[in-house]
Amino acid sequence: VLFPEGGGQPSDSGKVGGVAVSRVDNVEGVAVHRLATAVDVGAEVEVALDWDRRWDHATQHTAQHLMSALAVDWLGAATLSWTLGPVASQVELGAPFSSDHANELEDRVNAAIRAGESIKAEWHASDDVKSGAVPGLRQSSCKLPDSVTGPVRVVRLGAIDVNPCCGTHVATTAHLQAFKILKVEARKASSLVHFVAGPRVARTLGACLARERAVCDALCAAPDQMADRVATALEKAKEAEGRAKKLQGELVGLLAESLAASSGKVVAAPPREAAKDMAEIGKALATAFEQKRPDAVLVQTFGGGAFLLSASTKELLDVAKEPLLAVMGGKGGGNAGRFQGKGADAGKVAEAV
Repeated sequence: VLFPEGGGQPSDSGKVGGVAVSRVDNVEGVAVHRLATAVDVGAEVEVALDWDRRWDHATQHTAQHLMSALAVDWLGAATLSWTLGPVASQVELGAPFSSDHANELEDRVNAAIRAGESIKAEWHASDDVKSGAVPGLRQSSCKLPDSVTGPVRVVRLGAIDVNPCCGTHVATTAHLQAFKILKVEARKASSLVHFVAGPRVARTLGACLARERAVCDALCAAPDQMADRVATALEKAKEAEGRAKKLQGELVGLLAESLAASSGKVVAAPPREAAKDMAEIGKALATAFEQKRPDAVLVQTFGGGAFLLSASTKELLDVAKEPLLAVMGGKGGGNAGRFQGKGADAGKVAEAV
């Protein structure tokens, strides 16, 4: 009743005896149901299928068969692999398929959906499949492992495709409703095509429209104005970031000059609350300070107990490092004239200095 994972398709879900099934595995031909809790061995139970999940998977799997058949017949672009994902599915098509072919392939798939081609499952002897004796079977589909000796399930998609397949499918291409390619990723010798079909098309469209409304509301713009508004906002943000960096550089220079005027050989900078300030402001201040006071050590502290010790030379830093670390309870590492880390008592920087 519940389909086990296989052929690129995830397993069904549902309940066995009222107990949730997390997944179903194909273990040497046996469908093994993984349950949330145990059920009595030998008990007669009712198996309930999660039909929404089954239908979702069936529509995506049939869409993959249809898309793959049309891609190879039209362009000679064979399917190398496929994945049925939780939101979108992916088919890897070999050359010569590219993003330029996406619209045409999409149109061809949707035309086949409108045609309402019937889809049927058949059973054939493995020797007939391997020898290509099944009517309409593609030569590329005749390659079966030697271990396959029993009857083989073959899915016939109207006059479009005949392929061995263990997965679930809809009864007609009309059940797919619609097919949409979301994007195409170019690879070295192939293309990864992301697509949705069936109920996923409406869900994807609904999600896109919801995001569009949210962005339009935030930008106070109509949908057709959205791209221009975003481009303008990004340009302004870039300009503002440039001005902020320039001002930051000027402020760091002024602070370095003020700290350099201190008389001590070890100087403490005003503490900063954000630990991330060490990466930009802290290191910039260290460089500016040592240019003005090559004879002194600068101590900077940041949020979370982080600290940065700096000096113009490693030798000068080594003279002050150990006494400072002892008071701040600090540990860390560094090289040349820099040493950074964390200290349990980094707040005692004044005492340390």
